[in-house]
Amino acid sequence: MRRRSRLPPPQGFRSSDWTRILSMLLLLAVLYMLIVRARDPNTWRWFADDVNPDAVADAAADPNSRPEAAAKTDLQPGPELVAKGPTDEDPDEQAAIREEFQAITDKTLQIQEEEMFAYKRVVQWVVNQPIALLRRRARKDLTFNDFMLSPDKHRGALVELVLDAKMVRPTEYRATDGSDLYEVWGVSTDSGAWLYAAIAVGLPEGMPIAARINERLRFVGYFFKLQGYHEAGAKPHAPPLAAPMLIGRAIWIQTPPPPREHWEASWTVLAVSGFVLVLGLQFLWLVIRPKRRRPGIRSLDKPKPPAASLEEWFEKAEAAAAPLGDEAPPGSKPGVADASPGSNGKPDRKGGPSDHPLDEDGPTGG
Repeated sequence: MRRRSRLPPPQGFRSSDWTRILSMLLLLAVLYMLIVRARDPNTWRWFADDVNPDAVADAAADPNSRPEAAAKTDLQPGPELVAKGPTDEDPDEQAAIREEFQAITDKTLQIQEEEMFAYKRVVQWVVNQPIALLRRRARKDLTFNDFMLSPDKHRGALVELVLDAKMVRPTEYRATDGSDLYEVWGVSTDSGAWLYAAIAVGLPEGMPIAARINERLRFVGYFFKLQGYHEAGAKPHAPPLAAPMLIGRAIWIQTPPPPREHWEASWTVLAVSGFVLVLGLQFLWLVIRPKRRRPGIRSLDKPKPPAASLEEWFEKAEAAAAPLGDEAPPGSKPGVADASPGSNGKPDRKGGPSDHPLDEDGPTGG
């Protein structure tokens, strides 16, 4: 029979629990690193934009060398703010462009052949002027509705606006100075979901060129016409939508990289630190605490009885089978009653009183 130990259960964690505890701590550390990584906006850029990661990495520039900051410093009057050729301020150019603007048709899906004369003249105006001079002369009060409602009135106006570029793709044309021309499609704050179609003479270094981007830029250029386009999913015979087309230069407004987060005692760090501290104290207690010597339970060693022989086993079996009170004397045969001679084998029954009080053949009185 087993004896149950009444010793108190051991305090603290068992040795088999430490592996699970360490695994849980490792999972908590990995989870915390994933949370910190997920808070970085650059982690999800691949999900929002279809841009090559190498191009995005190259686009990250130093905040101290941002093009917009350089352009603001160039706004100060100086000898560099001088046009290299004829611009819209020359009387001859103004007379020529008025005649060429008469051939422009708004809301066409492509630039018509008769519109290329005005198109090339406006591109040359942009090439002849530095971007700082364009920004100093540009108007900032015109809105999307002004171009849509009165295109003839504002055609040729030099404007500046901020665009959230959604697509940038190259064209087959080049300017006279060798700069490539790019189509920039984007929206502004006042246009909402309605697009602008801009023709940029060159692009800032490192700016991504893709069908789906999400970059902010400052565009300075001349309003040319209302460019027609079809939105995604439009029906075959649906009328085209219109987007104001500008021809000019783009300034990439790069978002500065987020500063590295300083070590802060957030609730997550405090919780993990506290949990690790408790486990460390518990482990230290298990190491330095005095160990109790548990009394062992000794088994009682009983001597085994000697093996009995076959004769002894039969004798014990016969003795157990014999009824009580009828034990035969030694040397007599079991099961045979004593009889006197001449009694024909019957027991001699004496005529005395019966030894048993209930004997029915006992003597009667008289």
